[in-house]
Amino acid sequence: MVELEVFKKLNDKDYEQLAVIDQFKSLVVNRRYYSANDFELKLALSMDNLDYLKVGNAVRINDTFYYINFSQVPELETGELVVKGVSFFGLLNNRIIWENYSRQARPEVIARDLLNRHVVNPSNSSRKLHQLSLAPEVDLGGSSVQFQNSYGIVREQVEKLCETHDFGFKELMTDPYVPSARIEFYKGEDLSNSVEFTTDAENVISESYERSDFDERNVALVAGEGEGAERELVTLGNGSGLDRKELYVDARDLQSENDDVVMTTAEYRQALTERGQSKLAEHQPILILDGDINVHNQLYEYGVDYDLGDIVRRSSPTFKLFYNARITEIQEIYEDGLHIIPTFGKRSPTLIDLLKRK
Repeated sequence: MVELEVFKKLNDKDYEQLAVIDQFKSLVVNRRYYSANDFELKLALSMDNLDYLKVGNAVRINDTFYYINFSQVPELETGELVVKGVSFFGLLNNRIIWENYSRQARPEVIARDLLNRHVVNPSNSSRKLHQLSLAPEVDLGGSSVQFQNSYGIVREQVEKLCETHDFGFKELMTDPYVPSARIEFYKGEDLSNSVEFTTDAENVISESYERSDFDERNVALVAGEGEGAERELVTLGNGSGLDRKELYVDARDLQSENDDVVMTTAEYRQALTERGQSKLAEHQPILILDGDINVHNQLYEYGVDYDLGDIVRRSSPTFKLFYNARITEIQEIYEDGLHIIPTFGKRSPTLIDLLKRK
């Protein structure tokens, strides 16, 4: 059974308990490994529900807090209220990197530093989001990268670091009665030798198949500062003939000298390489076997034997596909019980994803 509790926004910092919602038509929660979660709730229209579920209030769904950013009555005659929201990490969309930022470190260290400098402990106290805090720094075992960005959106830059370097984050609840989230970066476990999803084991109820390379790019030409023959160029990736799919990346915004930051040639080329890797990560081939997971199957228990971010074995005798994939998203549908639809691997880009690249 899902727990759904609403909290009223009192001011920029504080909330108070308002109501428990135990009657609704449907609730869909999208949990994501690389980016913020969101939800959509449909329930009966009433003055109480309209008052409780105002934009700006918070909702706790099980162990995650969400900020309500949308409320709608599509048609008065239907008597239905639709409410949407984003997990507190999504509020990073309201903060920019308010500086010429440059650092060489592991990707998860950079991501944490961006949050610390511009959200959790900014020098300008009015920029602080009191609802967010940081878990202790972790070492995810990656190599250092050279990262530079000026005035980008904090959420977009952190999520790009996660997707490019294949790590995720959790929004940990510290108190069920205080809307807040502690951000912890992590890598899911490799369970491919012990957890398998297949119709043969009856832990997959239905299947859908998608394979596409229309958006794939595997070779990038990254162009940095300079003009004409003096322009700094870096090439990433490889491929030939039909298998070579090229991408041009204009990285003129990356500068080797910016304010008090002066990079060596090697450091600057590494920054261009990081930009190229980030762009290539947006253009991956798609191989997805989706399906409704049987949560009543006794083989594996959701949230215990496997969870968001874990690598599992995905098998389909129907489509003759057998591969290991990370669970990058999990859709939880609460409607006549709980239904689970995981995404095994990276999904196809949406229209919003494509627009963000511009």
